[in-house]
Amino acid sequence: MPTIKNLWLILVVAFLCSAFVSAQAELPEDSGNALMRQCAAIDKDHAQRTSQEFEDTMVCLTYVSAFVQGMEYGVELAGTKVSGRPFCLPDRVEHGQTVRIVLKYIQDHPKESQKATPFLIVLALHKAYPCK
Repeated sequence: MPTIKNLWLILVVAFLCSAFVSAQAELPEDSGNALMRQCAAIDKDHAQRTSQEFEDTMVCLTYVSAFVQGMEYGVELAGTKVSGRPFCLPDRVEHGQTVRIVLKYIQDHPKESQKATPFLIVLALHKAYPCK
């Protein structure tokens, strides 16, 4: 079981890895609602996206991917055993699939959508990919 110190280390690494993404007024990490707006065009055909929608989609994908990678690196650095990990992604999960899992979780839990995005990402991926 991870210690509180290890969990804090994991969260700090994850936040640092995702902090570079955007300098907009509303950031994807502000809330699930903000992430939903940032990712609104993710399923649109590439040719039909405006340049702003393309940029928003890239920020969305980068934010979620960076956060997840930060969590995984933090867990490894902390030496956390599988039983203490918040989620266990399969080897070949694509970034777009991870984002869609997070967005679906937020859509399915509207009462939680105002919570901070990192918290919601962990909940969504824990539900989709629990560790055995």
